[in-house]
Amino acid sequence: MDMPGKFTKIAAYILSPFLDGYWISPSGEVFGFPGTSEHYYWVMHNMDMLNQRMGTDLTNATQMQILLRESGWIRIRITTDTIMVQGKDRRLIRDFLDDFAVKISPDDLDQIKVYHDDDQGGHSNSVLSDWL
Repeated sequence: MDMPGKFTKIAAYILSPFLDGYWISPSGEVFGFPGTSEHYYWVMHNMDMLNQRMGTDLTNATQMQILLRESGWIRIRITTDTIMVQGKDRRLIRDFLDDFAVKISPDDLDQIKVYHDDDQGGHSNSVLSDWL
């Protein structure tokens, strides 16, 4: 995929040029939203669906975000040259990054940074090619 300028929102991202944030369920479903929104607001606007899926009756979006992450959901934010990942399931993260990587130039794999926060208080900085 040829895009002008360095990464241009990392190739304008792949699922949609308007999506910059994602929640990924433990089953691998990807829920995206525009960069003008935040993970919190996506959760807030999708509480009914999430309560049904999770078998809960929560009304607080912050509590739901905590429950999602504890249940294996992954949060992803795409910036100009970085993919920020928060979650425990490295298999789901790797699957998402594999799908992402096939849609960009192989020359970019060593330049796109991946910041991984593992919800255990640890984090790592690497490049996309390290995950593949």
